[in-house]
This record gives sequence, structure tokens and C-alpha cells, in this order.
Amino acid sequence: MVRTPLAIAILVAATLAAGTEAKAYVCGSRYLVENPERACLPLGKPVHTVKSAADIQVGTRLDFPVATQVLLRSATCRQRGDHCYVFVEDGQWDTDGGPILQRDVDGLVNLFEKSTPADPDRGIRALADETLGPPPDVDNDPRIFILLLNLTDPNLVGFFDSRVATWPDPALRRDVICLDTGFLYTNSNLVRGTLAHEYQHLVQWGHDPDEETWINEGLSGYAEELAGYPEADPAMVPAFLAYPELNLTLWPSRATSANYGETYLYASFMAERYGREFIRALVSEPRNGIAGIEGALAAVGKARSFQATWEDWLVGNCAGSDPVLGYTALRGRTAATIEAPDLPFVHLGAGLNYQWGALNVLFRHRGALSTDLEAEAAGLFTLLGYAHQGGAGTRVDGVVDADGSVRLTTTQVDSLVLIVGRVAPQGTQFWLSARPVVPTWVTGADLPARPVQLGAAYPNPFNGQIQVPFTLDAASPVQVAVLDGLGRQVRQLAAGYWPAGAHHLTWDGCDDRGHAVASGTYLVCLTLGPRRQTVRLTLAR
Repeated sequence: MVRTPLAIAILVAATLAAGTEAKAYVCGSRYLVENPERACLPLGKPVHTVKSAADIQVGTRLDFPVATQVLLRSATCRQRGDHCYVFVEDGQWDTDGGPILQRDVDGLVNLFEKSTPADPDRGIRALADETLGPPPDVDNDPRIFILLLNLTDPNLVGFFDSRVATWPDPALRRDVICLDTGFLYTNSNLVRGTLAHEYQHLVQWGHDPDEETWINEGLSGYAEELAGYPEADPAMVPAFLAYPELNLTLWPSRATSANYGETYLYASFMAERYGREFIRALVSEPRNGIAGIEGALAAVGKARSFQATWEDWLVGNCAGSDPVLGYTALRGRTAATIEAPDLPFVHLGAGLNYQWGALNVLFRHRGALSTDLEAEAAGLFTLLGYAHQGGAGTRVDGVVDADGSVRLTTTQVDSLVLIVGRVAPQGTQFWLSARPVVPTWVTGADLPARPVQLGAAYPNPFNGQIQVPFTLDAASPVQVAVLDGLGRQVRQLAAGYWPAGAHHLTWDGCDDRGHAVASGTYLVCLTLGPRRQTVRLTLAR
């Protein structure tokens, strides 16, 4: 049997994706771990100290140990809020010849405590406390320290360093996030997103300090989105979507933008599908990695495995702006595909180098299609499909045959993205076959069942209350929620077991806390098992 390599183009695409990545920013906390030779902490005893938090006022001067710095750095408190201090390194303040002005400091306090682009009424601290959980308190001071200084290393925008939080000398032991003054001057949005990113690291360290890096970094990427700074590094998501073969759960010793983009997208997808309560459960879950994901799912009452959520996410990455199968963080983008050769073809070989990675093959064939995947052993790969017809997308799952191969069949599609996902740590090779098929007949019984139908909401636009109708063919457990433009839950309208028949729900334009939400576009999302339907609403106050 001749087995021809599927696509030299696959290798070419992977090489291009790995070799043409734009200049990107790395997480400062991770950079310190990956570059210990550059991350030594200074020695020395503090000269400027205080006895209690009450002694710290605007004008107070303190010494800070800072990674990459040779000596303790002296800085002065330039603003004190309810939940944070902002200290500026001596020499970096405007009147000392530095780039930092009072408005820069006041802006950071406002961002942290009062208002974010995501929510004008809540700062990073309030959003994170609600979604991630409370921060640690290693210094008996409820405020965290935001330290602005010249970090000198061009790779560093900011970082949280847990070694300072555990410093032997209590006078230097603080909950502190360092931010670079140069970047604050030249790219303030990047620094603001970094503050949200590094604050998540601080919170995560307080709840589960040994969490696996892929989850920790994914949650920090999500924290940027939570505050209204999604993709503070604009290179990370495109880098991953260009190379979806990367292992989601493997964080390399020298991570690239693609690793940050991949883990962020998965975290944002999980938050959108399972709610912020899932994210909070994940942060506090003592088990790590995949076990932690499944523990957090169980904690919020979701009987789903990690692999099932990963498969949902793979389909979502190919669905883009599909209102049912896609997700908001993609913003209409999709994972890269390899063009399939002309049909039919038999035993075309390919490789997938990483577990929990995917390869996507695009078939432009119109009509019915049958594809088969063979591997060295059963259970090494999963086979999924995103089928498109008449402007609508549908998920199709492969079925394992008696010989261990996986077959996926579609009927009457305009195009199909075939998704090969590797679920086992061993076995890289697989072989694909594909052929068009002609259905003998199609009857109503052959059509996929539609056990739930979400109707058009009315009146739409609205400024008081809106009715949301839906119909169930059979009694089923359903969830209905209102989401904002970033896919975050605003209000849960229903969660429970509903009888068959026609139903309607009412939304009064308020969030789960009873506060009126702002004018804008919202989505009502109805979830029934793996099925999701959405309808768009416009609130005009």
C-alpha cells in the first residue's frame, strides 16, 4: 500500500508560522522564571522603612527589592487609594527629570480601583475579586503596591515576583507589581493590560502557587480581556491561529506569542461557555492542569471532561463568528487550514507533532462527503468537522469503526473543515482517505433533530422589558443567559429542567446584581447540552 505524504504544505505552513512571528511581549513573571541568570534579587537591608500600613502616605519613601536590579530601589509614594499604593522610583518622577507625571499615577489608581474600559463603574480590583477571587495579603496591608521604575531590560513591561512576597525580612515583604516607566510613557495601554495580567498572577499565587503555567498564563490573558484590554500583545492570537498544532497544555522553556495566544483563547472560551464562576473555581482549585479543569467543571455542576471542552474549542476555532459554535474572543478570525487535494484520495499521510494540538483540512467539495482516518493504533486521534451550508455551520463528530479507524460523513454541505486532534502522548502519524458519496435518499428521519428552538426576541430594540421565546421538543435541562459584547454573562434568565412546549422569558435590562446595564448590543444564549443558540438584542435607553 502506497501512502503519500498529505501535505508538504503542512510542513511549509508550520515553518512559516514559527519563523515569521512579529516582535511580541512576554509575561514578565514568566520571563524571570525562564531567565534565572537575569532575575537575581539584590541584597541589602532597607534604609527607608515603616512600622505599619497607617504610616504609608503620599510622600512616604520605601526601599524595594526588584529582580534584575543590583541594589534595592528607593521609591516614593505618589498616590494612595483604597486598594493600592503607587510608588515611583526616585529619578523617574517628573520633577526629578523622569517621564512620570501625576496624571499617570492618578490614571493607574483610577484604573485599578474605579473604572476600566470593560466596566466604567468597576476597576481591575473589583472585576478580579468577583471573577478570580481575593488577592493574598503577605504584609498585613490590604493594599497592593504598584511600583513604577525603569526596569532596564527591554523584554520587561512588568511582573509580579513571588520571591518579594516571601522575602525573609518582613520590612521588604510586600504584595507588589512592578511596571516599567518607559513603556508607561510610550505604550500606556500595554502597561495597563499588563497590570491586569500581572495582578492575576498575584491572585493565582495566593490561591494555588504551583498551578501549571499554561493555565496560569491563560487566566492572565483572560484577565486582560476582563479589564477591557484584550490581546494587549496583538501578535499572540494571530500567531496561534496560524499554527494550531501547538500543544495547549505544554508550556515551552522559551514561550512564543503563539503559546500566549493559545492559552488565552482557551481560557476565554471556557469563561464564555461555563461562566465566570468556573474561572473562580479554577483559580482556587488545588488540583493542577487537566485535573484542575475537570475539578472546576465539577464544582460548577458541569459534567464535562477536559477532552470534551478541548474538542468544543477546536470546533470553535474553525467556526469564527458562528453565533452557536464560535466564541467572542476570536472576533471572527479562524484557525489556519490546509487545502485538501482533489477528491477522491486514499491513504494520504500526515503527522501531528503535539498532543492536544490540531490540524485542520479544508474541503471545498459541495454535496455529501465521507472521510476516514487511520492511525498506528486506535484512540490516538479524534476526528471532528465544521460543516457549512447555506450560511449556517454545523458540528459533525467522527465515529470509530470496528477496526479502530474513524469515519466522518456529511450530507449536502457547501464546505467542510476536517479537524484532526491528537489526544494521546504517543503516535504522530495518521492517514486520510476521502471520497464524495451520493445519498440513496433523504427523508425527514435523516435530518438532524432540533430539540430546542430559540425564537426572535420582541420588542427589539427595547428600552424597558424584552420577551425571549423558546420551544422544547422534550423536557430538558436548559440554561439561558444574557451576554455582553465580550461574551461575559450579564444576567442568568433560566437554569434548570423545563417541560416540553413553548416558553418565554423576560429580561428587564438589569444585571445579576439588579443594576441597570448600559445601552448597547447583547446576546441571549440558550444552552442545551452541547447545543447553543443565540439571538441578538439591542437595548436603547
